Order: sequence, then C-alpha cells, then structure tokens
Amino acid sequence: MNVYRLVSRVGLMLALLMLSACSSIQVRADVDQAVNIANYHRYVWEPSLKESVAGGPAFENPLNEQRLREAIDRQLAAHNILPAGEVTPDCYVRLAIGSRHTVDGDDRLPVRVGVGFGSWSPGFGSSVMISNDLRYRYREGRITVDLFDAVTRKPIWHVTVEQDLSYLTGTNAQERINEVVQAMFAKFPSAAIH
Repeated sequence: MNVYRLVSRVGLMLALLMLSACSSIQVRADVDQAVNIANYHRYVWEPSLKESVAGGPAFENPLNEQRLREAIDRQLAAHNILPAGEVTPDCYVRLAIGSRHTVDGDDRLPVRVGVGFGSWSPGFGSSVMISNDLRYRYREGRITVDLFDAVTRKPIWHVTVEQDLSYLTGTNAQERINEVVQAMFAKFPSAAIH
C-alpha cells in the first residue's frame, strides 16, 4: 500500500468520525420533580414567542415551524397527551425556534505548534502561531419546548436543543426535525405515582 492511499484512508476515517460527532444531538431538559406528568392529558399551543418580537418572522421558515409543531404533536400523543379541542386543557405547550450570530472565545493557550513531513519529496517542517484574538463568530440555532400547567401557569417541563434549521427545507428539514424532536422527547419525564 502506498503512502497516498494510506493518507487518503486515514483522512476519510477522520472525516467520518468528525461527521458522526457533529450529528449527535445534545439535548438539555429539566422537569419539576414535584409534578406528576400523569396528571396531564390535554394541551393547547401557546402563541410562538417570535410573534411578540418585532422582525422575528422575517428570519424563520414558517414551514419548519409547522413541521416542528406536527412532530411535537405526534410525540405528545405517544405520551398520551392530546390536543384539548373543546375540552379544558391541562397544560400549555410553547415552542420557540430561532437562530442568531454569536461571538465566542477560546480560552485555551494562544499558542499553536505544527509539525509535518513531506510525502512527495523528502523534507520536514514546523510552525508556531501566536495569537491573542481567539474569538470566533458562528451561527447558533435553538429549538425549545416548554410545558406549563394550565391553571397555575407554572412550568412543568423544559427541553432545548442547539439546532439551526435556517438552511433546511423540504424532506431534508422534515427528516432532521423528526430526528431532533425524537431526541428531545427521549428526555420526557415518565409518569410517577404519588
């Protein structure tokens, strides 16, 4: 096996490893431990948070919000919580979706060292980079679902995931939304007997 094939295979394996790391969904959830989720059977949607923020709808895809609501409806139904319809609801569901540009910093040591060798011709090289500006800018996307008690308006369950849907459309958006919502509801509290 020549060096070129070895380097190509190692590079491909590293790329696949990085892609698998990027595709994992990091979900953060919180629940009021004093509340028994089994007491909730009917819900209604609260208006979207962005409706109260000027200029919000200009940056989000309403079709993706609709896809999110439908995926959440399916997950709630799987947990025996159904739309209230004409019945008085037990809880309210709030969905927030959005993205923004964020500046973050890297607080690691601001010195980078590189070492390499030449595969096409004999040789050896090294480099050192020193930088004091380690801030970087990225696009942060987030989806949040909250359940609130219909009577007391106290929060029951909160779940959030960092996911930017801004550039997804059609079946790509639907597949990713289903995957994200399923991961979120994997953190749904189980019914406790009080």
